[in-house]
Amino acid sequence: MEPGAQLPQVVLRGSAPRGCDASMVIGGVVDGALVTIDRVSEGLSESAAFDLESLTYVLSSPLDSGGGELTVVQSLIGGCEVEASEPVGVRFGPAQAPGRPALQPPCEGSPFLWVEGLRGGADIEIEADGTVFHARVAPGGNAQRFDVTGLRAGATVSVTQSMCGLVSEPGTVTVGPRPAGADHRPVGPLFACARVVRVVGVTPGALVRVAARGALGEYFLSPWVWSPTDRIAVEVTPGLVEGDVVFAVQVACGGGPSRSVSDEPVEPLPDVQPPEIAFGFSSRRSVTVVALPGALVRVFRRRDGAEEEIGRGLVDPEHDRVPVGEPLEEGEELFATQEICDIRSEHGPEYRVRPGQRVFSMGAPKVRPVTSEPPGHDITWFEGRLQCSIDGESRFVGRFRNTAENSTADIHAGVTIRHPSGFRFGVSGDVFLTAENDDHPTNKLWMAKGYRPDGEISIKRPQPAWRDPAQWSIVLDSQATFEWVQALSTFPESEADDGEEDDEKAPNPPPSN
Repeated sequence: MEPGAQLPQVVLRGSAPRGCDASMVIGGVVDGALVTIDRVSEGLSESAAFDLESLTYVLSSPLDSGGGELTVVQSLIGGCEVEASEPVGVRFGPAQAPGRPALQPPCEGSPFLWVEGLRGGADIEIEADGTVFHARVAPGGNAQRFDVTGLRAGATVSVTQSMCGLVSEPGTVTVGPRPAGADHRPVGPLFACARVVRVVGVTPGALVRVAARGALGEYFLSPWVWSPTDRIAVEVTPGLVEGDVVFAVQVACGGGPSRSVSDEPVEPLPDVQPPEIAFGFSSRRSVTVVALPGALVRVFRRRDGAEEEIGRGLVDPEHDRVPVGEPLEEGEELFATQEICDIRSEHGPEYRVRPGQRVFSMGAPKVRPVTSEPPGHDITWFEGRLQCSIDGESRFVGRFRNTAENSTADIHAGVTIRHPSGFRFGVSGDVFLTAENDDHPTNKLWMAKGYRPDGEISIKRPQPAWRDPAQWSIVLDSQATFEWVQALSTFPESEADDGEEDDEKAPNPPPSN
């Protein structure tokens, strides 16, 4: 930064501070800056140097349980002629009971329990099959492994967390049976200097560790990590060595360590080319990239001529998404770099963030004249739209009006979107419209049943496949066709003089959506 410039304000991330909190997530920090927290209401001040843009700051003592005020500022030390940032002030409320812990189902014989939804620094009480265990959540942690005795299948496990004497509702889970053995293995390709290894075929709930065999024998590359599903990305240190062979070890349900069914060789590092951003959509907190498996990818935003890093992450053969710190905005200009083996690529090509929603509209109203009546007596589809979202939701809305005086209308209407790739999605529904005539006996009967000359079709359908970036990109590039079919029913002329027609003589219209 230029002499005389001022550091930007820090950003407090995560949930808002509350009394008894033992940590805070602070971001927007310049590398090497000193972050100072003034706990105004408590008369305390504490500082720490940051070597990353965002870190969990563990407080010297929990915040006052009754609530209070604090400020956070960053500054550079060591003779830098740069002004400290403007302080960020926060008022925090009194302590509240922590939320209910979320337990992942353990399997029979498991000597540990994995719990999520935790508050950093909270006291934990675990009751497992009549035995009580006590522990504490690590400062800044929100998920943690707790050691217990081997669990019995069918037993109920209960966990509560407390802070400042305030106890949460208990989270409970039932111990499941011991699953059949899984054929876990690392996934290739693996390149020299890679910092992450994907392991698949894992027993859900198992502990997994990655190791390698090289010229000096076998050695571990990671600590034990808990896997909630049958696949997991394990960060390794140091980076992989060309020519070594990588394997995985798992411990599941209280059994002994088991080695992966196959090994994966470490290949030479290819040329490190600029990575590409393949997909990025508004409202999302990640982008999809094309990069070398095992590389660290950094994502940048270009705004007003300035470049700002907004996210970073390791990619592997199965995972090509990089998280970003805040939801993307449509039209933002992004680019990425990748780092591996102390090599940093050039900037990749620019990518403009695409919409996270698409609304297909019908356009001009569709009109069906009722030829048996004077001009202007029509069936009209005056609004039609299909709302699509990358969140995996769709909603079709159609609105209709019948201005005929002596004809009812059964309408079947829908929309279909198509893409040259062969993708097709359609939705349709039905609606019944009475005539626009309050005096006709039959029409009066139908209106008494709740039908009107105006009607609507509204249909919501989940589309989980649209959460996939490649699939959503196809939806955005699709074209829509709105189609309808109308069936008219004209009142007999003799009915016009029959004002005492019985309700049972009126035909029932078809059910409408």
